[in-house]
Amino acid sequence: MPWSVYNSNGKLLQSLAIGDDSIVEGKLDVSNAPTNGYFLQAQSAEGGGLTWAAVVATSAVTREGGNTTEATTTATSDADMFTVSSLTIAVTEPYTFMAGLRRTTGATVQSGVGLKVNSTTTRGSFAWMHTTINFAAEALYKVEMAPRVANYLQASLLLAIPSGGNHVHGSGFDSASRTAAAPTATITSLTVIGNTASGSVTMGADEGQVYSWSAS
Repeated sequence: MPWSVYNSNGKLLQSLAIGDDSIVEGKLDVSNAPTNGYFLQAQSAEGGGLTWAAVVATSAVTREGGNTTEATTTATSDADMFTVSSLTIAVTEPYTFMAGLRRTTGATVQSGVGLKVNSTTTRGSFAWMHTTINFAAEALYKVEMAPRVANYLQASLLLAIPSGGNHVHGSGFDSASRTAAAPTATITSLTVIGNTASGSVTMGADEGQVYSWSAS
């Protein structure tokens, strides 16, 4: 939009227009330096009333991390298999941890899975296979955890749900699998633990994903 200045006789003295690419950030009196991806936000407390600010996500679910490298074990007692690390899940945030499980043929023994939170084994392994059947199988491994607040430190569900028939599914509600309460601290890693009860059977875990839910 042009600006025009006239004298008292109506004579045009000067006409000004804002040319293309003529307004620069330095002329806006913004309170801080620009950052790629940021936007200008009204901020009355700042000089010029503007500041560069990050876009805040509004999603209720955040992907905290994952691990897509398969881990296997032939251990006959509980062993660490598969870890998702570099997490930052606050004590007030619930979370979901899921992965895929598999086992090979080799012996008529059970396969078991459990959970380690940071360095604490909160769920010892429980069986998701019959001890009387020798065949390959697959399963969904899933953990649901509530916020870790006083008196609710074992408020979690651990499931291993097999596909197909001729085998059983296990549940973290089984009191025998509860070995310790969840730590009242930021969760930085989650680990699938497991055993096969026979060195001739291999169990694998893969495609782990961790999601947190926004705190109320």
